[in-house]
Amino acid sequence: LGNFVSSILVEEFRNGVKIGEIRRDMQMIVTPDSNNFARIMNMDQFSTNQNGNYEVNLPAGGSVQFKLLANDPDAQDNITFKAFGKPFLFDDNAATFDVQPTGNGNELEGTFTWSPTKDQARQKPYSLVFRTMDGEYAYDETVMLKVNKSTGIGQKHSSVSNIDVYPNPTQSFFTIPRAAMG
Repeated sequence: LGNFVSSILVEEFRNGVKIGEIRRDMQMIVTPDSNNFARIMNMDQFSTNQNGNYEVNLPAGGSVQFKLLANDPDAQDNITFKAFGKPFLFDDNAATFDVQPTGNGNELEGTFTWSPTKDQARQKPYSLVFRTMDGEYAYDETVMLKVNKSTGIGQKHSSVSNIDVYPNPTQSFFTIPRAAMG
């Protein structure tokens, strides 16, 4: 508890020669806190990637919908629940996040819905940020939404048993001879 000041010095070098610097000071006032944060209660519905980030995989042309529950242990707190991210900014098929009270204290249910087009598929995942606020503090959770391009390969014949794929081994691209596809 108390008042604290940090000073940060950033130096800029070009070809090993210092060409500038900037210093920034930041004051922090630490007070005792008796307020609980409003939180999302069911984030465990998502799998996590190797970095521990919540992640959802979705094929382009498909759709996704999930429900999130937010509440605050401080029953007197009125909470708000919002969502941010690029999927909400598209002109033609923007994502939606509808929030309704559940009737269970100050609990809110948010429903995220989106149907990305094939043009919105990309290698980099979309970051979705879900924010709960109780008037004093905000708490964010992030979900990485990966929209994958479909391969366009469907199974035409179930009797195909041996297919030569080349090059073998392969890392990114391979060829299936037309004769093998029937």
